[in-house]
Amino acid sequence: MYIPTLITPLLLLLPLASAIDILLPLYLYPSDAATAWSPIFQTIATHPTTTFQIVINPNSGPGTPSLLTDPNLITGISKLNAYPNVRTLGYVLTGYGHRATATVTADVDIYAGWSAYSDADIHLDGIYFDEVSNDATQANYDRMAYFSRHARDSIRGATVVFNPGYRAPEPLFASCDLMVEFEHPLADYEAEGVLAQIPPA
Repeated sequence: MYIPTLITPLLLLLPLASAIDILLPLYLYPSDAATAWSPIFQTIATHPTTTFQIVINPNSGPGTPSLLTDPNLITGISKLNAYPNVRTLGYVLTGYGHRATATVTADVDIYAGWSAYSDADIHLDGIYFDEVSNDATQANYDRMAYFSRHARDSIRGATVVFNPGYRAPEPLFASCDLMVEFEHPLADYEAEGVLAQIPPA
């Protein structure tokens, strides 16, 4: 993913609203001294009234060991955390209901452990659960509710995001703060009449 091409169209929307939140999957290695993330830092600083919820994804999850050791990621995350309008979220796969529960919660625990790092502020503010099943079953609701509780128990004040990438059954919304129901180009969004499919609040 080439982040500048993603952020530019989002910035065009900023003058149109007094307040807006942007959820940004930052799936880009920061490079030496986090220079590859410089456009993000500049954008965040230029728009202090916009909240940026930024997904950190070192290796399709936190990877190992439990305390982050990559100096470039440490630099990048600590720079993000220095902005008051940024919330950093750790990426966790759920495998559409097929990934082992203990493996999912172990990833959450690793991210939660970053707050203990003493040389820089690399704490995370929440968890972004990807590949969330949109099965309309009680078993799925219970599973995702459990993951959400674990995240909130592990990270104080955690923001919890679910990403099924498609319309989710209503009971899933009770367990998250944000739901990602569409993750394709704007042209597809308009062509599929997504807004018309969303029931009124």
